[in-house]
Amino acid sequence: MRKYMSSRGNNTSYNRVILTSGNVGSDVEKLQKMLVTISQDYNSIPVVNITSNYDDLTRRAVFELQKIMGLETTGSVNKIMWDRMNVLTSKRVEENFVDDTSFDESKNVISEGKKGKMVSDLQKYLNTITEKNPSIPKLTVDGIFGPKTKISVIAFQKLFNLEPDGIVGQITWETLYNISLGKKAPTIYD
Repeated sequence: MRKYMSSRGNNTSYNRVILTSGNVGSDVEKLQKMLVTISQDYNSIPVVNITSNYDDLTRRAVFELQKIMGLETTGSVNKIMWDRMNVLTSKRVEENFVDDTSFDESKNVISEGKKGKMVSDLQKYLNTITEKNPSIPKLTVDGIFGPKTKISVIAFQKLFNLEPDGIVGQITWETLYNISLGKKAPTIYD
């Protein structure tokens, strides 16, 4: 893991960058799991995939969380941010009596019948994309993955050459996120 020292103040070791773009490994995986948990309470934090790779999506999620926390927006995680994230995720786990198995990557897969913040995020992404692609039906953002949401997901998947199964997994999430930001859709490999 790369480590850098902050040049601010006398307490340089406390502000040390401990994770940043390009890092890989179990610490990045733990960061991504914490971001998934925290994003359930903050709509502006993008849904990340647990890949153990500090990719652009992870950096954007960290950046958004730093804005929310009132920290310097660097997209990198220092000890102060890491400690605050630990507090946020600990409270969430205690409140919901969830154990570590809830961080399974399959939690990022949603389909018809699901409810909650992740579905609301999906509906927001689809509505953003609908503005430039009217073939995708516009949705009411209600956090309920019903038949209308499934129809919109399938329309999106067809439009961007994804498997039109109405299930939102890693590839669909990444494509939704990139397209909603105006980026090119990722290349899909068989």
